Amino acid sequence: MRESRSSRATEDIAFAQFAGSFTAYALMLLAFLVLLIFRPSAYDPSTYWAMALMAFLFVTALFIVIVRGVRGLKRLNASVKEDRRRSAAGLIQEREDPQLPETPSGPGTE
Repeated sequence: MRESRSSRATEDIAFAQFAGSFTAYALMLLAFLVLLIFRPSAYDPSTYWAMALMAFLFVTALFIVIVRGVRGLKRLNASVKEDRRRSAAGLIQEREDPQLPETPSGPGTE
């Protein structure tokens, strides 16, 4: 059996990257509903507000997705560095505490 190069904590963080953000999905759904209900047209000045609202909702959802992705990649990078440090020190990959190294643990940290 081949020894894993990454810990279970690192794998969990990597797969969490593919999980969606409920807020971003809700904003996208709301923008789509605005499109279906009001059917904004570029030639109709009375529906410019609907186009502006859709653009705002889409940009906000995109911003949430990007920020969440960057934060997840930072956590993944920290976990990979910890795995490499443990490998270089000759320690086992699986940590007793599956939290990230910079995440405090213990009483009073809730």
